[in-house]
Amino acid sequence: AIRIPHLGYSLNNSTSRDGRARTTRKTLDRLQQQVQIVPINAISLPENAGISVGSGRWVWGVEVYQRSTGLFDRREMSLLIEYEGENSAVSEESGTTSSGVKGTQGTGMPPNGAAKVLLHSCCAPCSGAMFEEMLSKGLEVTIFFYNPNIHPRKEYEIRKEENKKYAAAHNVEFVDCDYDANNWYLRMKGLEFSPERGERCTACFDMRMEVTALYAFENGFPCFTTTNATSRWKDVAQVNGSGIRAAERYDGVDFWVYDWQTDGMTRRKYEISAEQRFYKQEYCGCSYSLRDSN
Repeated sequence: AIRIPHLGYSLNNSTSRDGRARTTRKTLDRLQQQVQIVPINAISLPENAGISVGSGRWVWGVEVYQRSTGLFDRREMSLLIEYEGENSAVSEESGTTSSGVKGTQGTGMPPNGAAKVLLHSCCAPCSGAMFEEMLSKGLEVTIFFYNPNIHPRKEYEIRKEENKKYAAAHNVEFVDCDYDANNWYLRMKGLEFSPERGERCTACFDMRMEVTALYAFENGFPCFTTTNATSRWKDVAQVNGSGIRAAERYDGVDFWVYDWQTDGMTRRKYEISAEQRFYKQEYCGCSYSLRDSN
């Protein structure tokens, strides 16, 4: 059963946990003439689940494609998924998942009790609250800066240097990777006009998470995560999907899935940015997001 409260329908006729009646498949079919529910990424549940969706706020998330406008409507929505399958369940109350999909622990602590974390960082403003939270838990954190998407080069250097300075102030190692912009543009070829949070963003996350996962594997990090999951421009589920796929390439490496926009984290992120007087960018980073933001 799938319940999307904000849209007011589900995929079956059962009653939701809050007692509200769910609408029928016929109603859903009529509604889908106006909207289309689409997967955010390629995370696959067991075949008998009958659906493939992306991991999102605590449980799972979707985007809604408005046929009338041709735009994706990104919403903060609660999505409950229940399906038959061995060792598979999703709990709305606890906000935890156990689906047999690597990297979906979805808790405030690293997977498998890891004490060492590789934190891919896109910029200082996005890293502040995550960084603080990890250090408060006694975790050994290394900042990994690999963002060939950022354009122009001057913007890249500003974001990198500010992130490096913030890491140094906390005596945290900062790994500075190559700019690698040419390879990024090759990877994005054919996706130049993909909408924000569309296929291009997935390809961009995939590229950055693949490099991060490889570094984690080669340098003894049992897990990694990314500050992209805190960005107001990005979809948490889309980011997590790329991280999970990248982690699946290497034995002994997990992607730490957690909703870094809960428990006051977003508020704290902006507080730290104000306290530190971080440079505040007005677009995600790539030349296409800059183009589309003007």
